[in-house]
Amino acid sequence: MTLQATIVGPSRAEPASGRAATPSSAARRYTTLVIADDRPIRRAAVAAWIGADASIEVVGIASRAEEAAAIIVDAQPATLLVACDHPTCGFLGVAARINRLSARTQVIVLSDEHNPRTCRAAAQCGASAHVCHTDHPDELLAAIRGRPASQPSRCVRLEEAITVPALSNREREVMIELAKGLSAKEAAAALGICAKTVDNHAQRFMRKLDLHSRADVVRFAVREGLVTV
Repeated sequence: MTLQATIVGPSRAEPASGRAATPSSAARRYTTLVIADDRPIRRAAVAAWIGADASIEVVGIASRAEEAAAIIVDAQPATLLVACDHPTCGFLGVAARINRLSARTQVIVLSDEHNPRTCRAAAQCGASAHVCHTDHPDELLAAIRGRPASQPSRCVRLEEAITVPALSNREREVMIELAKGLSAKEAAAALGICAKTVDNHAQRFMRKLDLHSRADVVRFAVREGLVTV
């Protein structure tokens, strides 16, 4: 079951101001949420689905980073839910300064898939959890409520996502050329260095990243978005 397939809550029009409508239910709510997402249909669907839960009050909906920051300062929500499809997502900048905007607010990152890039981006901005659209919806609800889900997301333990050692610019360049399928000699010609230097850099980054073959290098480079297949 995917999140998209289970967004079945009552419809709720999205306010022009970006602020969610005040819920009419008399049910006692015990947590508040701001949703930041630049995709209109997904933003409205997630807001309607989560808003149908009587224990969660959606106090703000933002389509832009600056709008999200203003709502957070005003509403001081318990949770900021950030939709992040790539590590350069503007909302991550808001999440990274959440303590200055609202010291009480936790961050949850919701992305299309689990991969090291989005996991690390979530960890680096201080998110408490990273949930994917293909996870069970209960994982997202449990994260919003600040409780662990019965079946934790593969990326919930975000501290593990920031352990990949940093590569130097030259190591990264060598990795990219080798991941494209070039030989050490061809990579050397492309980079204007000698083949022995390519080998040295390759040995260094493979040791850093615990990679043991050319196939490992290609898989890592593709996963990190350095090359495409």
